[in-house]
Amino acid sequence: MKETANKAIEALLGYDSARADALGKLNLPSSTSSVTKSSSSTTTDGKKEEKESESKEEKQTSSSSTGPVYESRIGAVVAVDTLYYSKANGILSQTIISLIGVMDFIDKNKEKLVEPKGKSGGSNFSMY
Repeated sequence: MKETANKAIEALLGYDSARADALGKLNLPSSTSSVTKSSSSTTTDGKKEEKESESKEEKQTSSSSTGPVYESRIGAVVAVDTLYYSKANGILSQTIISLIGVMDFIDKNKEKLVEPKGKSGGSNFSMY
């Protein structure tokens, strides 16, 4: 059961990359911002001079968020989410069934587990 559970969980490890691929193809609008700061100090004739400068750069990209191609790509993202949700739900269900099976096994064999030699204990005539 442990090996089956491990293999099932390994199947979920591809979710991040599959969703990232689908989102990458979606080409969502983005914006980036960068700030560059620099400072310098010089000493001439006993006087200290400090110079500071700051530059800010912003970039924005936009894409068309309409049309059949865009809607198909959104559908691909939803399909990836749905697929991996279904896999995770199936793994959870199988884990619960396995746990109930183990609990049933323990319950049915409780007497043997608690008293391995039986209620009468060990026999005086036994070698062991």
